[in-house]
Amino acid sequence: KESNGATFIESRSQRATGPNNPYRSSPVPSSKISVPRPRDIDQNISDYIEGLIREYLKARGGLANSRDIGRYLAANGAFGASENAQTWNGRRQTALQQLKSIYGSLASYLARKD
Repeated sequence: KESNGATFIESRSQRATGPNNPYRSSPVPSSKISVPRPRDIDQNISDYIEGLIREYLKARGGLANSRDIGRYLAANGAFGASENAQTWNGRRQTALQQLKSIYGSLASYLARKD
């Protein structure tokens, strides 16, 4: 950009967040976010996911990052998947997919557990 004869170069982050960027993401108002109420969540699913996370943390000596926990959940089947054959794009649903379908993210799940 030029202003008063001086040339300024926008950084990539300035372009991404600038008012003229049509692809800029706008924050979602909290009134639009739908988070399931605890009574709407099957306690068996919550207990199953918590058990998987505890199992992984125990195996890792009590420390793990969210990426590794997510990978572990993705490697395990969803609660009840063998009983009612829940599928996700033609494949059995994973524990990670089940967690995301209920809570939206691992962070949201953990926030509910506090």
